[in-house]
Amino acid sequence: MECLAPFSYLSSAIMNFYIQYLQRSEFLRTEHKNDYHFFNTFFYSKLEEALDSKCKQEDGNSFAKLRRWFKGVNIFEKAYIFLPIHACQHWSLAIISIPAREYEAGPIILHLDSLGLHTSRTIFENIRSYLKAEWEHLNQADVPVQVPIAEKIWKELPRNIQEKKIQDLNLMEDLCNG
Repeated sequence: MECLAPFSYLSSAIMNFYIQYLQRSEFLRTEHKNDYHFFNTFFYSKLEEALDSKCKQEDGNSFAKLRRWFKGVNIFEKAYIFLPIHACQHWSLAIISIPAREYEAGPIILHLDSLGLHTSRTIFENIRSYLKAEWEHLNQADVPVQVPIAEKIWKELPRNIQEKKIQDLNLMEDLCNG
């Protein structure tokens, strides 16, 4: 309970509890429940470790270990993937949006950082590397992958990833209020 005391920083335990709270069925309409994937607060640091170890070893096993964090989930079937990021006693959020097939657009990575303390360029590079590694992994499968992305976009997915940094709180409020 100390982590809930006044003037305490938000911890990963509290953030993960809140993420689980948000995933409860009351908050997500049943028809949209499978459109979202929430990573816990430790995933991004594990992604950074996998990328660092990938530089040291070129065998690609670093991403294989990372796949345990989302076993059984094809992230490209989700409309939104939420990735909380914690560094320097500050939280930000990356959202990967996978457009529907009819839009013929690639994934969009949004980085929401109200204080601008996290380097968006590095975060975009890390997430782009992750998406590319997953794309390559799925394309190696014996069975053709069924994804809601237009075929011509899927074939060249790494070249079709867009990025957008959002730092302005007024813009964030506008996005939330529609």
